[in-house]
This record gives sequence, C-alpha cells and structure tokens, in this order.
Amino acid sequence: TKFASHLSERRRKVLISLNRIVFSVLIAFIVLGLVFSQFINFLPFLALFGTGLAFAVRDTISSFIAWFFIGGEKGYKTGDTINFGSIAGQVLEVTPLLTTLRDQSHGYNTGKLITFPNKVFMEQPIFNASRRMGYTLLELSFLVSDDSDFEKAKQGLQEIIYDINKETIESIAKKGDKVIK
Repeated sequence: TKFASHLSERRRKVLISLNRIVFSVLIAFIVLGLVFSQFINFLPFLALFGTGLAFAVRDTISSFIAWFFIGGEKGYKTGDTINFGSIAGQVLEVTPLLTTLRDQSHGYNTGKLITFPNKVFMEQPIFNASRRMGYTLLELSFLVSDDSDFEKAKQGLQEIIYDINKETIESIAKKGDKVIK
C-alpha cells in the first residue's frame, strides 16, 4: 500500500487489472491440472513456451515495469525537462512503454520529437531539470522585424511574463542566491 500511494489512478488501475489477469491464469492452470490429468504432461511444454515468450518480450516487460518507477518520486511527468546522455527535451507524453520528448538537445527547440523506451529510465541516469527547483523550463520564440522597437518589445514581453508568473517570481526572490540564471 505504501508503493500504491505514490501511483496515479491510471497506474493503479493498470496494476490491478494486471494482477487479476495473472491470478486468473494461475487459477485456470490449477483447475485444468486437477480436472485433466493429462494436462500435467503438457506443463513442461507450456513452461518452455512461457520462457521463450518472456525472453522475446523482455524489453517490453522492462519498459512496462519502468513506467511505474517513472511515475514515482524520482521519475518525471509530462511537461518536465529531462536529459540523459546527449538527449535533452521537454516530456510531451509518457505511455506504459514509451516516452516522447520535444528535442532541445542543442539548447533550443529543434521541432523534432524523440521517442524512447521507458526501460532507459532503469539503464541510464536521467536528470530531471524540473525537479531540481520545482520549475519547468519554458522557452518562448518569436520574430521581430528590423524596424521594430526592440526596447518596447522587450518591455512588453517582460510585463507579460511577470503577470503570468507573478507567484513563481516571488518564490524565486525568496530563495535568493540559490537560483542561478
């Protein structure tokens, strides 16, 4: 129950459904073994088949298990900015098998989407920049013509950013020297 309290409602439902399926299959095998004595002769073949199947889908199973850890305290969620290896980006979607990022590997939004299996979470250290201070990196790109008043545009953008992020800016001011620009 301590583990389940950190899971989202969706993850809990998937885990409960998976639990029911596994126990139903186990009970079915036990009942078949009791009812049909010849079924016991079939079990070694079934064990070999199950082992082969598990070996074939091991990456899928690893990604599915990692999905539960990703949703935990040390994981990431949609909107977070993460990086690992030479890949960096903003998380767009986390599914049971895959995570999709908007590429920011070169320090800016390239427009590319990067999809990788969730098992990477268990294989490589992933740095979550959003968890470091509790903020999500947000970049704003826009075009200004050569004859535009840059100071007026800068002042207008600063006012908009301040109005939208008033609470965040005040909390940053309270943290003082801990925030590095």
